[in-house]
Amino acid sequence: MALGAGEITFVREAGHWLVGEGSDRSTGCRPVVTSWPAVAPALDRIPLGHPARFTHEA
Repeated sequence: MALGAGEITFVREAGHWLVGEGSDRSTGCRPVVTSWPAVAPALDRIPLGHPARFTHEA
């Protein structure tokens, strides 16, 4: 079972990679908009800066 899925766009800012945008759009999985709490901790462990929620919700 997938806890989250979608698309992520990365941007380079001040010499660091960040998540510029993130969505819950996925062709193979239909995650719910409320799945962001499963995505954010994974990005934090990298660590990778990211928005507080999906920037585009399908």
